[in-house]
Amino acid sequence: MRKVSASTTIFALLFTTVAHGFLLGDPSNGKLIHQEKCAACHIGKFGGDGSEIYVRDNRRIKTVEGLMAQVEFCDRQIKSGLKEDQINDLVIYLNESYYKFE
Repeated sequence: MRKVSASTTIFALLFTTVAHGFLLGDPSNGKLIHQEKCAACHIGKFGGDGSEIYVRDNRRIKTVEGLMAQVEFCDRQIKSGLKEDQINDLVIYLNESYYKFE
């Protein structure tokens, strides 16, 4: 078994953090969570695939912090019971797919 140095581990964590706008998470898992927990409601409200909520001209979300707050709000409203890592995954997926915040 190859031993990984502490500096290599720290570098990997820092790189991952910066790559995802200071959040750790898995956007592919976020996509699955979105399909399971979010899409049906957004389709019901906006039609199509529901993505209009993210790309509309008058969207309310203007920052990654606002996106995090909105995801947490929706989680509470629909009582989906997402864990913190799942919320991070979902935020990263939404940001990479739609919002593109730095």
